Formats: sequence, C-alpha cells, structure tokens
Amino acid sequence: VVLGAGLLAVSTSWLLARSTTRPLTELAVAVDRVASGDLAARVPVRSLDEVGRLGTTFNRMTREMRGYVQALTASRDQLRGQLGILGDTLSSTHDLSRILQVILQTATAATGAQAGVVLLVDPASGVLVGQCAEGLVGRGVSGDVTELRLRPGEGLLGSVAASGEPRRGRVGRDGP
Repeated sequence: VVLGAGLLAVSTSWLLARSTTRPLTELAVAVDRVASGDLAARVPVRSLDEVGRLGTTFNRMTREMRGYVQALTASRDQLRGQLGILGDTLSSTHDLSRILQVILQTATAATGAQAGVVLLVDPASGVLVGQCAEGLVGRGVSGDVTELRLRPGEGLLGSVAASGEPRRGRVGRDGP
C-alpha cells in the first residue's frame, strides 16, 4: 500500500510538473523567437489557467506588434517615395514655386497632416508671406495664399515661426 501510494504520488507530481513546465518551455522558446525577430511565433494554448492566459496574451502581443511593424514599413516606403519625388524635383527644376509645392506635399505626407502652408520671410518687411498651401480650403483661408501675411509671433503659425518649436496634434483656433 505504501509503495502504491508512493508511486501514485510520484506519477501525480510528474504529471503536474509536466503540465506546468511544458507550456512555460513553449512560451520561453516563442519569446526567444520573437527576440530574434520572428513575429510569427505563436504559443499553443491548451488551458484557461494562468499559463494559458499568459500564452493568449503573448499571442495577442505578437499579432499587434506585427501589425505595428507592417504599418511602420508602409510608412517608411511612402516616405521613401515622397523623398524620391523631392529629390527628382530638386535635381530637375529651378522653379521655386514647384520646389516649395513638392516640399509641402512631402511634409504633409510624412506627417499625416491634412493641411499645410509654406511661409517665407519677406526680407524687406520681415513679414511671413504665404507661398503655397494644401488642404486649406474651408479652413479660414480664403482667396490667394500669397495674400496670407503674418508677423513672426502672431497667431499659431507666427509663434511656430518665431520659436522654431513645432506644434503637434490637433490644433484649434484657441491652441492645441
């Protein structure tokens, strides 16, 4: 009886250890694969206990990371294309208005901005003068963008020009 109880205790502890150790070993192997750059690594989930929830969370994390990497890759490729267009424009033309338009398009594409304007300082008056714009129709700018004139420090655009500090995010009329 003692020998049978001992064998039963040993086999039960072996099964419990194996049922805990195996999923943790699989998780450790998957973590090593992800650390090596393989975001397709998955952990088989066989239970709903803590180890199973850990595996489920790990699988969701790698799936989301793969989505982020794909988005970053697409963004990088788009930026490369825009910079290629900018480089081609700079090497093929001396038309300042065309160059400024391509710079504006590249900047809005790179930042995901919905609108933008290029302002240059008039050396005679020190006033910022609009050169080209994109996406400003219906946003408070009416008529020709070259009529847009601001003093450095005046309004949002003037304060950005005066400080050199970019403003990010959604910016309303009263500020960010």
